[in-house]
Amino acid sequence: MFIVLTLSVLVFLKIDSKPSSNPIYVNRAKFDTINASVFTTGHVIFTKEAKLSAEVVAKVTNVFVTEGQSVKKGQPILQLDDSEIIKNIKQRKIATENAKLKVARSQIILQSHELKLRRASRMVKMNLSQQSELDDAKTDFLLAKNDVDYSLNALEQSLTQLALEQDKTRKTLIVSPIARLAHFNPRL
Repeated sequence: MFIVLTLSVLVFLKIDSKPSSNPIYVNRAKFDTINASVFTTGHVIFTKEAKLSAEVVAKVTNVFVTEGQSVKKGQPILQLDDSEIIKNIKQRKIATENAKLKVARSQIILQSHELKLRRASRMVKMNLSQQSELDDAKTDFLLAKNDVDYSLNALEQSLTQLALEQDKTRKTLIVSPIARLAHFNPRL
């Protein structure tokens, strides 16, 4: 431990009309390294403490530090079991792929109903078909459009759930937010 000691220059002058017989003391300030050890008994009180808690519920699978070990900021301390999260990610990926297929299928059906609507509209204009056939084609087109919107919403939800599960894997590695000595006080 290095401590820099600074001494001030003190000059005591007595201003008087008659000469003084008191000497003037001048001390020179200098920088120096003090190599000393202090031995004492008692308790060490940490001035900086960080309480760690996990954002996911899982069992601890690995502890990377021991009691009293010095840790650096960002150093891994605990690894939580992420096997359940990985399983959920695989399921979410499958659900997302299924949602993408449903969107593609519903868009194809919508295109088909759009063509039928155009054909029915031309047929009614040429008096080759009745208005009820055009109304049925409009209804089918609107239902197909709603199905596309529903499928897109389901895909968006699936992608969001997948991203949340993937974010959980990042939270299974607990790292030190500060550089200090490791002290464990688990709540049972």
